[in-house]
Amino acid sequence: MTDGTDLTAQPVNLGGRPTLYTRELADRVLDLISEGKFLPEICAADDMPSESLVYKWRRLNIDGFVQRYELARDMGAEVHLERACQIAAMEPRYIVNEITKERKIDPAFEQWRKTQINQAERYAQLIRPDRFADHVRHQVTVTTPPERLPASELHRIAAEDGLVIEHQPVALAPDQIET
Repeated sequence: MTDGTDLTAQPVNLGGRPTLYTRELADRVLDLISEGKFLPEICAADDMPSESLVYKWRRLNIDGFVQRYELARDMGAEVHLERACQIAAMEPRYIVNEITKERKIDPAFEQWRKTQINQAERYAQLIRPDRFADHVRHQVTVTTPPERLPASELHRIAAEDGLVIEHQPVALAPDQIET
């Protein structure tokens, strides 16, 4: 005996935030990120998923979401840098002294401009330090402990990668010296 309930029917959306992954919804989120919008700002909209849901998509890498998310963030960082360049190129604003009629650059505007540029640079450096940081860190893994390699060998290995080693000799205890 059946009560007339169709168990194969799709659940009815009663409104509210989306709770499931769809390619279309993910694309909308990623498009906004690539335009330079931040995830909290995007997820504040009623028709967007919560931040925790987007992080879940990343964690589970649904439909290659991790790679697409990283690409969108890279593009968003570039948008922020382009905006910073536009701000840097803006004409300065001037203030005029009412009494002397002397014109001078508005220090508040200059401080705002400097802050906007610094924030864009820092954001880009956080997102892609390999592209936008002032320096690049190299990690070198040597299977032989460096103290057992002759200095000339360490310098040769470093030179192959275009690195320079600042070497300071270390005094070894007698029990550390191999004979």
